[in-house]
Amino acid sequence: MQMQLAIFNPVTDVLIADWSNRVTSCSMRSGTHGYESCEAAINVPFFEAFLYYQQLGPLKLRVSWGSYRVWEGRLEDPTQFTGTSSGLKVTAFGAWVAFNDVPYTALWSDTKFDGWREYLSTDDVGFNESLYEFDTNSRISIVARKNEIFGSTGVLKEGGQVYDRLDQSSRQITGISFDFQLSAPTNWVGRLISYTINPYTFVAVPWTLNGNGGIQGGAVNITLTACDRLVFGLRYNAADAAYVGETGNTYLRITNLRIVTSTANRVNTTLTANRAAGSNVTATVGTTARMFVGGKLQINQSAAPSETVTVLSIGGATTFNATFIGSYVSGNAVQGHIIYPDEIIKNCVSTVNALNPTQLSSDVTLIQSQSVDIDQSIYEDVYPTEIINQLLTKSDNAALPRQWVALVYDNQRLIVRPRGSGAVWFADISSLDVVRTLTNLYNSLYAVYSDSSNKRNLRTAVSTDAASVTKFQITRRKAVTIDTTDSPNAIRSRDAVLALQTDPIPRAQITLDRIFDASGTANPLFMVHSDDTLTLRNLPPILGGIYDKIRTLVITRTDYNITTNALTLELEIPIPNIDVQLAQALKGSM
Repeated sequence: MQMQLAIFNPVTDVLIADWSNRVTSCSMRSGTHGYESCEAAINVPFFEAFLYYQQLGPLKLRVSWGSYRVWEGRLEDPTQFTGTSSGLKVTAFGAWVAFNDVPYTALWSDTKFDGWREYLSTDDVGFNESLYEFDTNSRISIVARKNEIFGSTGVLKEGGQVYDRLDQSSRQITGISFDFQLSAPTNWVGRLISYTINPYTFVAVPWTLNGNGGIQGGAVNITLTACDRLVFGLRYNAADAAYVGETGNTYLRITNLRIVTSTANRVNTTLTANRAAGSNVTATVGTTARMFVGGKLQINQSAAPSETVTVLSIGGATTFNATFIGSYVSGNAVQGHIIYPDEIIKNCVSTVNALNPTQLSSDVTLIQSQSVDIDQSIYEDVYPTEIINQLLTKSDNAALPRQWVALVYDNQRLIVRPRGSGAVWFADISSLDVVRTLTNLYNSLYAVYSDSSNKRNLRTAVSTDAASVTKFQITRRKAVTIDTTDSPNAIRSRDAVLALQTDPIPRAQITLDRIFDASGTANPLFMVHSDDTLTLRNLPPILGGIYDKIRTLVITRTDYNITTNALTLELEIPIPNIDVQLAQALKGSM
């Protein structure tokens, strides 16, 4: 059966030209993100090239074998057409390049305090910053000053700290959690206020607490009517009077803060048995779904008592361990805000598709969830290519953390899945170009993360794989920077990276003329894609198992030549050469 190489209208998908009988050479590649590039030489008269130059929009190039789609992508722009006396040369790129078409700005989760500032009287006439002292060093602190006049006579004289979502952010704030401490006499009030902006509009007061002359503390976890601005305020809700207390005695302090723009994966369950105070004790709940070791949960939010606990272990579907300061009863709420990578990735797809629906499918059904919490995720004018690649490094919560990939193959649909989840192939080879190097070995790691004020770097303890050190008789240590303020998240990310780098991955490149499926049936070479798995049948098992990095390897790149029917594979880490360097330099290949 002859292959068809043709170009189509990107909007209507109507055939424009069939070049199948005019192809003089054609090479198709798949790589890190699916279909990578296709280069073809077409026997087209010089003048005919300009007919394609005049086509509006990036044309779609597709290679088919009957109903089987071999490769598809877009001709970047008309300048990719080079008319020569010997014909027409074209270069197309896979649909992953669509993620480079539009920068992305959105707030998803913020646990830092550097985005907060004093709420000024010019922001709202009900506020007066001159009467208070403020602090955003790893907390929000609003303190009443001694001898100042406070009260509601005339204009209210509230002190506030404000947080605005990113300008032009595609998402609004829908949830918040925090620990609070209010030290204030009667008539003093601490509160949280929400607003929309452009124009400035009051929305609600989702949390308020009246002073009682003592120090009150607890935890809050709430969902919000979608808003753009949050303000923590402290005010004296009575007739004007001079405050005679000492500066520092009356205050509102907020710690353990988290702001989110999605509550789709929020933990929202209850205790199903009483839970007394204790260290590393078991709590029984309706479900532990979406909980994870190191995750923060708010217990009995807004009530007395209430607190934020850290999950120390998960015993099963209905139990987890944590340290509790207070005592709680069955029915008390157990809540925690969670943001998963797939939420962000799917939103990136929606953003690109909304702008360029002909370049990327809106179908997100092939995007699997890594099921890890991304506690710090703010993007300003970042292309989705960078965002998705960064999210993939977060790995997952599997017992042995897995590496994840993002691929775009048929129908311009994004696939996100664990690495090596593609088709399984088998081959016999007579030679193998393979290099094993310690360059990619790291068996001792620590993570670098930031404090909540974003002013100081913190470091986790070093984690070392003793078996790897014994095996290779060398310790190679690496620092991994993690965008988080949470130590457990940093530790989880550290361990995920360590699990992938304790054994040096070989660099291998082979050329095949036959490929077989699990049943032993020969298949066309062009069916092999990156992220498929290849087992070299005539090599002895080295380490055993389905994936031993010598006998069975994950394909990282394919290069199939239609005219010669030759398939070249790069396995694991590619051997550096000029072709690879050039391919990586192509737009969208990274």
